[in-house]
Amino acid sequence: MMKFFNAKIIVLFISCLSLQALTATEIKKSAKKEKGYWNYEIINKKVKAKTPLPKAPPPPVAMPTNEVLMQLHPDQIKILVQTWRKHAVHTMNPHDVSEALRIQDVARKKSAAYAAVVGFVIQQNPNLTLADEVPITNAGKQAQFDRRELAMNKLILRYEKHYGLLYFTSKTCEYCRIQDGVLTQFLHDFNYTIKTVELQKNSKLALKFNIKQTPSIILVNKRTKKWIPVTFGASSLPSFKENVYRKRVSLFSLFISLVYVAAYTNINTSNNDRTLVFNYYQSFLMNEISGEQGVNTFVYNNKLLKIKHSKVISSNSFINAKNNFKSTLLEGFIQSLILSFLIYMIISFYIGKYGKNKQDDKFLRGGAFISNQAFTKSLKKKQINQDLRLGEVPTLKGIETIHFEISGATGTGKSQTLKHLIKDIKSRGDRAIIYSSSTEFISEFYDESRDIILNPLDDRSPNWSIWNEVEEIYHYDDIAASLIPDVEGDQGDPIWKGASRLLFADIARKLKENGGYSTRLFIDSLLIISNEKIKKIIDNTLSTIIFSGNENKIADSVRFTLVESIKSLRFLTNDRGSFSIRKWVKNEKNEKEEKNSGFVFISSLGDQHEVLKSLISCWMDIFASSILSLPEDKDRRIWLIIDELPSLNKLKSLKRILAESRKYGCCVVIGYQSYSEVESIYGKKGAESLSDLTASKIFFRSNDYFNANHTSQQLGKEEIKTTNENLAMGAHQGRDSISITETEKQKELVLPTEITNLKNLHGFYRLPGNHPVVSFKQTLFKKGKIQVDGFVNSKKTNHIYMLEGGSDDSDNLGGNFSDNLSDNLSNNPDDVEIDLTETNFNSVPDYVAMEIPLDKEQYSLNLNTGVETSQDEDKSEKVEQFDKEQYSSNLNTNVKTSQGEDEKVEQSIMSRGLD
Repeated sequence: MMKFFNAKIIVLFISCLSLQALTATEIKKSAKKEKGYWNYEIINKKVKAKTPLPKAPPPPVAMPTNEVLMQLHPDQIKILVQTWRKHAVHTMNPHDVSEALRIQDVARKKSAAYAAVVGFVIQQNPNLTLADEVPITNAGKQAQFDRRELAMNKLILRYEKHYGLLYFTSKTCEYCRIQDGVLTQFLHDFNYTIKTVELQKNSKLALKFNIKQTPSIILVNKRTKKWIPVTFGASSLPSFKENVYRKRVSLFSLFISLVYVAAYTNINTSNNDRTLVFNYYQSFLMNEISGEQGVNTFVYNNKLLKIKHSKVISSNSFINAKNNFKSTLLEGFIQSLILSFLIYMIISFYIGKYGKNKQDDKFLRGGAFISNQAFTKSLKKKQINQDLRLGEVPTLKGIETIHFEISGATGTGKSQTLKHLIKDIKSRGDRAIIYSSSTEFISEFYDESRDIILNPLDDRSPNWSIWNEVEEIYHYDDIAASLIPDVEGDQGDPIWKGASRLLFADIARKLKENGGYSTRLFIDSLLIISNEKIKKIIDNTLSTIIFSGNENKIADSVRFTLVESIKSLRFLTNDRGSFSIRKWVKNEKNEKEEKNSGFVFISSLGDQHEVLKSLISCWMDIFASSILSLPEDKDRRIWLIIDELPSLNKLKSLKRILAESRKYGCCVVIGYQSYSEVESIYGKKGAESLSDLTASKIFFRSNDYFNANHTSQQLGKEEIKTTNENLAMGAHQGRDSISITETEKQKELVLPTEITNLKNLHGFYRLPGNHPVVSFKQTLFKKGKIQVDGFVNSKKTNHIYMLEGGSDDSDNLGGNFSDNLSDNLSNNPDDVEIDLTETNFNSVPDYVAMEIPLDKEQYSLNLNTGVETSQDEDKSEKVEQFDKEQYSSNLNTNVKTSQGEDEKVEQSIMSRGLD
């Protein structure tokens, strides 16, 4: 049994193998048809051949005659027109152009013939219209047509019981049968009485109505028997209805005019006057008939009078009454004409406006546009508070904490807007930090009792040092990052700036810990003293890695990177000073007067700005980071106003304060002339981020298309439904038509060219939220009666740049620096001696101005001649004198490298100084 079971399994296994082999064979056969089925087969993709440009067609055959062309099918004529037109354009041959024009003329005549037949068919079949053949695609025109059609039908229906139609016909008239169909359709729509009159049988009636041709139709008033001709000859149903409507409207207009004249005359004349006038004309007629013997009998003032006709027409009373009546009648007639004209104009204006509104672009969604006056009225109507205004630009209450952006070219109104804003800020009692690359804001708003000016070269500026801003150890790194910023597009290795910041922070911290710190000593420690001495200062800090190798190239490169960034510190005083930005931000009240601490103005003159740029940028960063360290208070208002943002280095705290400062009550205003300048400093994404974080935007004129295009995008777009008008030329002038279609599209709310064409003081204001863009004209700021000096030259004598160099060797840096230190130490009351090779910096007293000398054996610096020499060089070499101040500025860039290379570098610098 077991053997039988095993045999069955073997047979089943062999059957499965056979089936699999057969299946594989079938798959292989089908796979041959589908190339690429197997993974080792490469599919050869067919490359689509490029479609060659069409060759020029052969010249057309000879043009048939006009008789033959008229018999051709419209499609054949169309092909001939296109072929000959292209051929004529290609050859520019007068004969070919003439033939092309000839076939176009034939096509036009054939189209005109078709139009004539269409008109004839419409006359024969009143139930047919041209609505399908020539549809009205303009919504405005269609609405106007429908309104007119409705008014016409109502008027015809209103008077169908008062009027009848006389239809003159003739047995021999071929067109009368056509007119019969038109009248039948008219009677189907309107219940008018129509009487058919045969011209031959009623010649007297025809003569009365001056009927000379058939068919003719007369409109007759059943009561007054007055009549008006409607048509002479066959007319289509629309034309017939139009004629009936026009005649009725004419009668109605005439009736209104007559009623007005009669009413006006009746009001402005008395009954006696009208009696005199009536009898005057009666006597005038009777006198012509019966002569002077006739007598006119009439009642006047309840008295029966009998007067001869001759006396009536010669009486002054009758003549005056007649003249007055004529004048009154003429005045009434003129006024009726004016009234009719005004009514006509009003109706036309109403219908035209109704149709125009249908044709105008329709706003669907997106941005909207409004004038400044209309926006101000809407705010008052909605009772929306606006406690802050930027001149003529109103703002909404509370939006200042989501920040402002003001852009505009020179002289367009940006500074005027900022002045209006600062005035309102001052009147509200808010505090503000105001930066400007000029001094105009100081001249207008500076108050000595409460405001502060930060400009190391201004005599009113308090003394300041970096240690005044250090409350925590990480503040050193914060200041270093501000003074040594990253530059957008810098191709250099960022490791050098990172190492420079590290060295800057560690030396500043170590000097503070040792107690003998000053700004001059700090600069000397960074740039002047040897690498070996720096290593001793920064011992046990992260910066020691910079000086860890035997080679000094890395350390020298790091120190060289510091030169450009810290040169603005040279214009500080050597006095540590007492002013602290962080303390000013925290102390919201003036300690002396117990009131708001006012404004801080940060400024520079035009020729000072480049050397102070790094320092000012550092101050702005400290202000920003200090505000973000305050306790949260949404009711607080402290402003950070930055005019000409691109004039500063990249502010590392700007993006953060824009994003997070609302809960601290900070209001930021950034201004710039060119958006491309902002991009060059902060990068494309960085500039977009700054713009995105400012909700209220004020734009004045931009002089180039790039900035204008950016402004246009910032103002937004609108989606509208537009009406497109297309002109189609028919075979006959009467067949020309205009078709109008509606499309939805987006368009800029303000075009870039509109922005480049703005006048000075004209601009656009985009508010946050669902508010329209406001167009406005800024007003000039009225200067105050009291003006202060924008800049007062500093009289301080302890600026760092003044202490560089000198005529006395004791003031020299370099080799004589140690002698100067020894003199200082010998004058100390404690007569402290310091071994600079093994200095315990923690043991140095506070009153010691800690200065570390250069190695005397390595350098000997003589500022009087401006020559540096090495012991290995010939010290007797004579060099010409040069300006001390010139070398003093060169000294800041003279960073010493390794001892073997110092002499060559310094000799090169000295040679340039001598030249």
